[in-house]
Amino acid sequence: MLILLKAPWVGITQDEAVAQNADNQLPGIISHIERGAEQCEVLMALPDGQTLCATVPVNEATSLQQGQNVTAYFNADSVIIATLC
Repeated sequence: MLILLKAPWVGITQDEAVAQNADNQLPGIISHIERGAEQCEVLMALPDGQTLCATVPVNEATSLQQGQNVTAYFNADSVIIATLC
């Protein structure tokens, strides 16, 4: 079984109160940020070794830095469940 999320559906924050408003929260550490003109791609290492990717608007990514502890958050209706046959 695979759990899929589109990167724009994932938010990243350092503020626990912001993350708690979503159905799901995943703690992790920012491993890389690719800054673009309008969007930033943020890669986050999860505790189990997997990588989560989120795209966030530039204005929301100004305070994010590589190596920072953050929380990814998303709602249940953003999850796609897939199986491999």
